[in-house]
Amino acid sequence: MLANVVRRQARVALTVKARQSTPSVLARIACPNSLVLRPFSTTFSRCNDTAAADAGRKPKIQHPPSRHLFVANLHFDTVEADIHAQASQFGDVEDVRLLKYSDGSNRGAGFVVFTNQAAADECLSKGLQVTGRQLRVDYSAPPSIQQAPNPEVYVGSIPFNTNELRLREILEPFGAIDGIRIARVKEGEPRGFAHVTFATTEGAIKAVEGVKKTPVRLLDRQIRLDFSAPRTIEPKTPKPSQ
Repeated sequence: MLANVVRRQARVALTVKARQSTPSVLARIACPNSLVLRPFSTTFSRCNDTAAADAGRKPKIQHPPSRHLFVANLHFDTVEADIHAQASQFGDVEDVRLLKYSDGSNRGAGFVVFTNQAAADECLSKGLQVTGRQLRVDYSAPPSIQQAPNPEVYVGSIPFNTNELRLREILEPFGAIDGIRIARVKEGEPRGFAHVTFATTEGAIKAVEGVKKTPVRLLDRQIRLDFSAPRTIEPKTPKPSQ
């Protein structure tokens, strides 16, 4: 097969040479529009095609140093506790969050947040290895939007078999709860997060701060609490009368 490809290239090259003289190496350098035969191909491309393609690519975003690190190349069986255990060698870890698909499976990437900048810098410089894999580590942009305290709390990273009663047992000691909504897909399967509405904003604040100070685990997951964005209901526009 390789010999056939080489022969086809030779035939095409001879045809082109008959039509025009083949430019020398120096000529090709001087003239970026000269034709070049691609290796193992019977087609030609211009020298500046690659440069044009490179110029059209978006440059990689370089985030400034921060306590937030993005980690990739994770094994798909990795859990947040595995990352936390290895990252802790550099300093106190504030939060670990895995990126997941809608079905809850691991996407092979996530975020690590340290309590101080020095620990994040050391982790980035020395590298991080989890479950036998060397991870790709980069600075990440911290969340740009911080929701103001309000009675509704987002509860993330919960096991899929968690029910409302279990969430109530964990969070009600912080304050009275008016309602719990576990997010589900159309088929009824849980999505791995929920919204809890406290009777007062003070209860929600106690829950968020309490779980941050004393982490709570459900099975192999450390739950995460944040203030939820308040829901707004847009008034319906009346239909014009016929």
